[in-house]
Amino acid sequence: MEKNVQLDASGQDAEVMAQAPPNTRLVLALKKITLDRISLEIEMHKKIFQTELEYQQRLKEFDDKRRMIVAGDYIPTDDECKYQYADPEEPVVETNEKGIPKFWSTIFSNLDILSDMVQPHDQEAISLITDIRCVLLDNPMGYRLEFEFSENKYFSNKVLTKEYYFADTFDPEDPLNYDSLYVNRCKGCKIDWKSPQMNLTEKKVAKKMKHRSSNQVKTIEKVEKCDSFFNFFQPPEEKIEDADNDTKELLASDFDIGETFRLNVVPRGIIYYTGEGIEDEYDDFDDADFDGDFDESDFDEDDDDDEEEDDDDEDLEGDDGVKPKSSSHKQNKKSLKAKGAQNGHHVRHSNRQHKGHNVKDNKEVPPECNTQ
Repeated sequence: MEKNVQLDASGQDAEVMAQAPPNTRLVLALKKITLDRISLEIEMHKKIFQTELEYQQRLKEFDDKRRMIVAGDYIPTDDECKYQYADPEEPVVETNEKGIPKFWSTIFSNLDILSDMVQPHDQEAISLITDIRCVLLDNPMGYRLEFEFSENKYFSNKVLTKEYYFADTFDPEDPLNYDSLYVNRCKGCKIDWKSPQMNLTEKKVAKKMKHRSSNQVKTIEKVEKCDSFFNFFQPPEEKIEDADNDTKELLASDFDIGETFRLNVVPRGIIYYTGEGIEDEYDDFDDADFDGDFDESDFDEDDDDDEEEDDDDEDLEGDDGVKPKSSSHKQNKKSLKAKGAQNGHHVRHSNRQHKGHNVKDNKEVPPECNTQ
């Protein structure tokens, strides 16, 4: 049974209960026809993906030139700088800087979908990204994101990778809502941290431990997982249809971020650097949406409902000798969760728009990891 919202004679919202149609043989026949059509659509989408693979090398040439310009390894000619849709009233600023410093880290800052992931202690490492690439994979079908870094004090990897794989059929939990290939699993990579102190995904916390017999309390130092963008490279590797509900939520957010990089950030990075690809959250409203004076009471306060954990006061053992459960899973979940994931538990391969990701809001900063 569904609820439909309609306006009554007075213009007020009124909930109208709509009875679901009966599950007749004809309804079942139409569902069967739809499923047969979907099977053919899957065959079509796989062929479209093969066409994308054929064009991959040619498209890579544009991405390689962008990488060289950003790094300052190539200076475009005057003809190459003639963008025919440039605003004639906006002056061209001359600069002596080599390339475009912090090109990728500026994009990270502009994308709201990454705001919950990137922590203050991640910023320096992210500023060292020199290129982000997307490589399509044939067997199994999917793609690999490659994050290239300059030499740094944190890890020895030159490139960190994340692979996403498409399901080869419709979602068995929701078969008739299929619209294109969708991601159903992913795989990260091992980060070779140069030292435990440089590991951005861990922090040291002080813990109080009570002796069982003497009740003597002493403070020890313990290493725990903490929020970090680099948890992105350590996802659950199970298929989303086999995961529990919490893991499904985490994976759906992860897949949404992967698709954002593949469909938007990698091919259209420049408009996310300049901000042209970022819509303001009020852009969808026009004057017709307001039929009177602006009233602050019409808007809810944006309170931060995130729960804070007080690690300093947590005992390793309580009076009953039972150790509390680790909170590392919750921390990892928050590290991967992004605001763009609102598509149930999978992310589609095509027809997906991310232009609406807003510039990130100011948020209360969680405790930083120990990087001393």
